[in-house]
Amino acid sequence: MPVTPSGIGERAHLSGSAVNLDTHIQDVLALLASERVTDAVLVGHSNADMVITGVVDRAIPCAVRRLVYGDAYVPQNGDSCRELTTEAFRRLFVDGEAPDGFSVQPSPGLGARATANPLASFLQRLTPSGEGLDRIVTRDYVFLSGWAGTSLAELYQRPSRAPEWRTHVLDNWTAAMTFSATRRASSSRFSYSESESSLCCERTGVF
Repeated sequence: MPVTPSGIGERAHLSGSAVNLDTHIQDVLALLASERVTDAVLVGHSNADMVITGVVDRAIPCAVRRLVYGDAYVPQNGDSCRELTTEAFRRLFVDGEAPDGFSVQPSPGLGARATANPLASFLQRLTPSGEGLDRIVTRDYVFLSGWAGTSLAELYQRPSRAPEWRTHVLDNWTAAMTFSATRRASSSRFSYSESESSLCCERTGVF
């Protein structure tokens, strides 16, 4: 059962100045609760890692058992996507700001289905309590090394040195995105997407 975050895709009409990171976290929490999902795996690509980190912090103890971060920032308490990303991406946030003042237009060259993202979801800081995240024993980081100009090589080094993390390297960025889209279409799971990014929640592991 796919779920689209508020203010994006077919739910773009719900966008507004009040739609932020907390809204997207609540979108996923509501799905977990309404479908009575337990033992879920949350997969967050790119800035969707902010969402899955917030979800696992607030979800009931039995709801999530594993986190998978794909080419992601792995936020800590008080971080925002804007602060963790590169100066080039920060410029994209500013240059892509829509006339409405609360959304960011998709970068040129993205697929036709890409829509604007709520600006506040990039700016809002994550403030987890830490209790939910501490319950997650299995955490994976997938580094997509084949992306020319990737800015995440340094971030990948952090989980690769931590004993609680399992790290993986895929050298084909396009294949990884195609695999993710194919699995979302063919498997029985709940999925959440942010333009070209994705966050999935399923009852069995991805990797």
